[in-house]
Amino acid sequence: MAQVGTYIAFIPLLTLLLPLKAAVIDPSAPGKLLSQVALWGSVTASISGVFAGFLGDRTRRWPGGRSVWITVGLIATALSYILIHRSGSAGELLTAVLILQVGLNFMLNPLAATLAERVPEHRRGFVAGFAGLAFPLASLCGAVVIGLWLTEAASRMTVVMAITIALVMPFIVWNATNPLQTAQSAVPGSLSLNAFADRDFVATFVSRLLVQTAVALNVLYLLYLIGQEGEVLGSAPNRRPETIVSGLLALSTVLSVITGLAAGRLSDRLGRRKIVVFTGAALIASGALVLGCFPSWPGPLVAQTLFGIGIGAYGVTELALAASVLPAPDRTGSDLGLLNAANTGAQILAPAIGLMILGSGARLPVIYLCGSVLAILGATVIMGVRRVR
Repeated sequence: MAQVGTYIAFIPLLTLLLPLKAAVIDPSAPGKLLSQVALWGSVTASISGVFAGFLGDRTRRWPGGRSVWITVGLIATALSYILIHRSGSAGELLTAVLILQVGLNFMLNPLAATLAERVPEHRRGFVAGFAGLAFPLASLCGAVVIGLWLTEAASRMTVVMAITIALVMPFIVWNATNPLQTAQSAVPGSLSLNAFADRDFVATFVSRLLVQTAVALNVLYLLYLIGQEGEVLGSAPNRRPETIVSGLLALSTVLSVITGLAAGRLSDRLGRRKIVVFTGAALIASGALVLGCFPSWPGPLVAQTLFGIGIGAYGVTELALAASVLPAPDRTGSDLGLLNAANTGAQILAPAIGLMILGSGARLPVIYLCGSVLAILGATVIMGVRRVR
């Protein structure tokens, strides 16, 4: 549930709240402002994720363990929400998002380390199935709270942050009162990039970077795509663009939950994870291809259906696979920080690709065609992992 709470802190924000805020601050070019904020925010996330992992490894045997850093992250995230709501310029919005990214990564890294440190290999697919619910349930939260329930910005942000706190706090207490029981091991003395000497780690990193960039492109520009496609809005003339997007995300969420739980159990029983990860990434590529070629209705409906199934299968199984390719148990947090840099690297690449494509005068569907290519490349790369079947 803590994983779900952390995702709720940023998925509704990135898909709906931040694009709407960017449109208020710069109505003439909200897409470019959003891309710039997302770009620098992702750079900050990459750095803070690695640093959070390093600190977590060094202090995991302290009283409270990794919960100390989750608490720090939760406080920083709450502060960033206040600053985002109050921001009235591009600079203020950027500052708030940078604080948000630091806070998020100080929560996400310790949570990811828990899977590798506390869950045995043969149960990781099952447990990852529940952890993998974070993305779809966070999307559903955004759909309900932002698209269907509340309409005022302050109330939307307050409710989202309150849900995050309610879901994360129980894990902080549990983790602090149940210290990690492992044999004493050396504490890493400095930040290290040694994990990149491992072939399987590199393949997993590159695959995640490519696929997550495709996912980020879908999340970042979907609201603008729906808003610009007259036929989509014409099919529901009394609906706001964010309401339509929320409905589409709700659909993909339901499909992700069902597929994710099934995929996690299936990969455990088969003892094979790579083929499930490949299939999920291929479905994500198919969804992006549909949006690129058929942006008018019912293209978005078909695309988000494929995205939902693909993200469910990919996200859950890839999480279990990644926990099995970490090369050094003593550097679990640090290596996860490096691996999670692929997620934040995707958040850098996505707006950079968007800026380049929009700057060339091309239309939004071209962004999704690019995402399709990236996802299928990522699906291919993951098949090169050797340590995991």
